[in-house]
Parts: sequence; C-alpha cells; structure tokens
Amino acid sequence: MGSNRKPGKFRKLGNEELPRLDSALMKHLPKSSQVLNMVRQKILQLIKEPTISDLFLYEDDEETQDFDKWADPFVVCVQNNIHSEYCILLRPPELIPINSGMMQSFEELIDWDRTHIFGSIPQTFLDSYLRQILEKRGIQYKDNPCDAHVLDVDTALNYEKEYTYQDTRNDGISMRVSSIRPIDADIDQILNNYVWTLPHSKGNLSATICNLGSVGVYANPDGDPDFASYAVHSPVGLLQILHTEDAFRRRGLGIIVMKALARKVADLGLLPRAECMVDNDASRQVQLKAGMVFVDKINWILCRQEYDVKKWNKMNSVTIE
Repeated sequence: MGSNRKPGKFRKLGNEELPRLDSALMKHLPKSSQVLNMVRQKILQLIKEPTISDLFLYEDDEETQDFDKWADPFVVCVQNNIHSEYCILLRPPELIPINSGMMQSFEELIDWDRTHIFGSIPQTFLDSYLRQILEKRGIQYKDNPCDAHVLDVDTALNYEKEYTYQDTRNDGISMRVSSIRPIDADIDQILNNYVWTLPHSKGNLSATICNLGSVGVYANPDGDPDFASYAVHSPVGLLQILHTEDAFRRRGLGIIVMKALARKVADLGLLPRAECMVDNDASRQVQLKAGMVFVDKINWILCRQEYDVKKWNKMNSVTIE
C-alpha cells in the first residue's frame, strides 16, 4: 500500500447495521466477546440512560477500499457516561496495514479533552499503537494489566440462576441465590465495598441491576437477610464487582455467584466474560472454577487530564476484581 493513500474514517453505526456487525464479530470469537456484548446490548436495548454507548466502524476511503470492514472489523465503542467517565473499548483488526491511516483516524475519533479510560485494551494493541499516542500527547496514564476469561454459553445455560440451599459448613443456615434487591441498603453496601465508586455510580448501578443482570447470595433469606456475596453484569460487557463479605468467605460463594450470573447473562443472549488483574490469583481461581477459560491479555488504561487529585489517587491504589 502506498504512503500517499487517503486515510479512511470511523463512521458511527446506525441500529439497522448492528445485526451485520454482530455476525462479523461472531467469526472472531472468543476474543471479540466483549465488543460483541456491547453490540448485543444495543440491539436488545438493554443499555439506557445514564449510560450511552456509540459504536464506530472503520472503513476505507471510497477511492481505496482495500480494507474489508466486515471481514476483520475495527470497532470502537465509546461510552460517553460510564460512571460519569468517558470510556473507550475496542476490537482492533488482527492486522493493521502499514500506512493504512487507521491509527490516524482512531486518534481523530477520540475526544482527548476529556478524562478517559481505555477499557479491556488488547495488550498487543496497547504496546504497538496506543501507548505511543498517549506519550506523544503527554497524557499521564496508569496500566492495569489483566487476564480475560470467557465461559462457553452452552455451559452457562446448564447452571442454575435462582435457588435456595442449606450451608452445611455453617450450621445449615439457609442461603438464597437470586437477583440483587434494587433497594438502597443493598446498593449502598455494594458501593461501600467498591473502591472504583465514582460520582453518579449509584444511578448507574441501579440501572445495571435492573437491566443487565445481577446475582446476590442472601443468608437467612426468610428472616433479616444478610447480603453475603454478589456480582453484576456491567455496561462494559463483563461480569464485575464480585465481592464476598468477610463473614462469609471460604464457602465458595464467589463461584456460586459467577455461575448464576453467567446463566443470567447467557439467558439475555450475551456472552459471559470476566477479567482479573494479573496478580490477583484469588479472582482468577474463582473464574476458572466457574468454568471459564483464558482468552486474552488485556489492559485497563486510566488516563489523567485535569483529573481530580483525590479521584486519581483513589483509582491508582486499587485492584480490579
């Protein structure tokens, strides 16, 4: 390809084009699973305010047309208001042609005046392209390398999603696996334990619980229940915020929650996918014991523009689960 070729551009996709993109991404599973979830969330209209997702597809200049945008799509998902932040997720093509103009077009697409998060960026894309862009622009950023895992949908559909059992390791108390109750007490408990809580997180979490699926385990559900363990399916297309209260640890509740949530996600027509920091072996073992398999090395990049100092320090002192 000649160096004088005209660069292509990223075009915002209309809803009528999303089924075709769904089919294109299916051919690149399992690595494309997260962006495929973003597409399906829009098709199924699961994502509503306060989180808005826009999908952009790279296409060549009309005179060039060397790149088949549907065979190996370069997709960028921009979430303009995820926990009040600007989040970019993407599925890059397996091969970015030299002098293709793709990265120039990608750089032009991003609103660099906002503080932003690059979520679940493939490590190879970060090292080959994104890191250079950030450093060229003098943007401070923090690496959060993670392993991504996925669960086969057929396996997920065999899991139970709501049931009651007796915890034989704790005097046989009754434990109820169900959706998280959309009440202030439960939502506040989640946010108090979630170190990534940002402004407007409560509204987003409430919408997530109602629209995208959640699982909580309640001890003594027929009395005054204790909210023992939980996780939600996040607007970024992942099983996230897995947490078990200290009094209920070492009982396998994390695995129970992940299996039940994977079933709910599969019932929605989405793909169960989760991530863990590379040094968080506890989260990794929970995901693997729930039946997930490793799929990719990814990285969450937290960028600082005019960041609130307390928020920046908080976000750089935590571990993603």
